[in-house]
Amino acid sequence: MDATLDELTQLIKDVNLDGRRRGKQFDFSFVTADDSHNLYHLKDIGNTENGQPRSANQIQLGHKRFFYR
Repeated sequence: MDATLDELTQLIKDVNLDGRRRGKQFDFSFVTADDSHNLYHLKDIGNTENGQPRSANQIQLGHKRFFYR
C-alpha cells in the first residue's frame, strides 16, 4: 500500500462535494478489533486540510504499517 493521505483526500473530494470546501479537514485513523476483549483500538495517523500543504499529506499508508487482508 503506497497511497498517501493526500491521495485519499483527493478520492474523498471526488465523491463528496462538501469535502471540496477550502479549509475542510480530514482526520485519518486505523481501527483494529480486539475480539478477545470485545474492544476496538483507534490509532491516529495524520490529517489533511484543503488549501493548506502539510507534511502529513505525504504520509504513506505502508509506512504506518497498514496492510490489507
